[in-house]
Amino acid sequence: MYSLLPSRIPRLVLLLTAVVTTGCASLGDVATPRPAAVPDTWQARLPEGPTVASETWWPAFGQPELVRLLETARNNSPDWRAARARIAQARAQLAGSQAAQWPTLGLEGSASSSRSRQDGQRGSSDSRQAGLTVNYELDLWGRLSAQTRAAEARLASSDAAAAATWLVLETDIASAYFQLASLNERIALTERTLTLLRTQEARSEDKRRLGAATLQDVAQQRQLRLTQEAALEALRAQAHDVTTALAVWVGATPQGFSVQPASLNATGRPLPAPLQPAMLLVRRPDLREAEAALAAADANVAAARAAFYPSLSLSARGVVSTVASGGTDLLASLAGSLSQALFDGGARNATLAETRARREELVAAYRKVVLTALKEGEDALAGVASSQARAAQSAAALEAARTAYRMAEARQRLGALDPLGLLEAERTLISSETADASARLEEVQALVSLYKALGGAGQGTTAASAG
Repeated sequence: MYSLLPSRIPRLVLLLTAVVTTGCASLGDVATPRPAAVPDTWQARLPEGPTVASETWWPAFGQPELVRLLETARNNSPDWRAARARIAQARAQLAGSQAAQWPTLGLEGSASSSRSRQDGQRGSSDSRQAGLTVNYELDLWGRLSAQTRAAEARLASSDAAAAATWLVLETDIASAYFQLASLNERIALTERTLTLLRTQEARSEDKRRLGAATLQDVAQQRQLRLTQEAALEALRAQAHDVTTALAVWVGATPQGFSVQPASLNATGRPLPAPLQPAMLLVRRPDLREAEAALAAADANVAAARAAFYPSLSLSARGVVSTVASGGTDLLASLAGSLSQALFDGGARNATLAETRARREELVAAYRKVVLTALKEGEDALAGVASSQARAAQSAAALEAARTAYRMAEARQRLGALDPLGLLEAERTLISSETADASARLEEVQALVSLYKALGGAGQGTTAASAG
């Protein structure tokens, strides 16, 4: 026995389908605005020097300990693991949106058994049913496809956000590493200064006993020594804090964590590949993230607009029924469902207004990110040029202090300079070495800031290199 609904869908549904297919063009996505005019060149002077040939820029500094720290961060950093988990969430959301565009298939079944007795006669009845159902929503107005495009854009935004997280993480680790290297140098120089001050203080005390110096002279020497001892403790505390911060960034326990950075003298000065300001739009992950978020907002507006139109769903059902008394029946049905909300109290209008306002917010945020990126790039380039000039001046001053110290040594050997005069020349030399160490740190930190401002070395996305 067959029971089949009319094979033709009602005329109203067919007519509506024809109207819909001709009217879908009015629901196109809102065009993503491009940022304001981006300058062709930078105002700051572009630095000169060897450039990095890979998106993984930090090995070019020639610091194996830094490479070890960043490799550890790739595997253990909580920030990086959380960013990758957010990508997995966005990917799962995209899969859910894509699934809504496919038919759903269901299986149903039932079994029943009954026993009866009448006039001394026993009777029984057994039946079995198995059915298959298919449901499918026709995406006539593009609502489902718009939701899928929004999910795709959110996945792209999550991927760019992860790249931004890694860029911040690797530059923070590199910056802290170089800071620790500089602190170790400054600690060593301060210890040398303290040795000289203690010697000067002892000799001033001897001269006071001989009547060649006053108590004021001795007190001044003591004050210098105590000031340097306090500075030494501050440097050691700062080095401790930087070390524990590095431990957290790489995903290690702070207790017992240690880093042995090499001297900044052994650090290279690699530069990122040169680029024009407009290239920031594809280089900087925060710009890609903002643009993807805006694309998702465009798709959400399209989905909200499509919600004003009717939805059409098709369903099919087939059931096989067997009865123990004999015979098998097949029942098949096909149905179309058309629904349209006539009054919802303004809920859809509110949703559309909210999505449009959200898009306008993201447009403003995108433009702000572009302007901020241009500012940071300009500042970073100017910072590199300035730090290189200061480092050169500091190196020249250090060389002059070394020359003065060598001359003081020669005069002391000839008896033309007393021991305290030689100690003072050595103190001046150590002070110049300290200033030079600070200048070299500023130069390296400026390079790290440049990599961050330009979005990496420029050979690919930072997240891709992090694996």
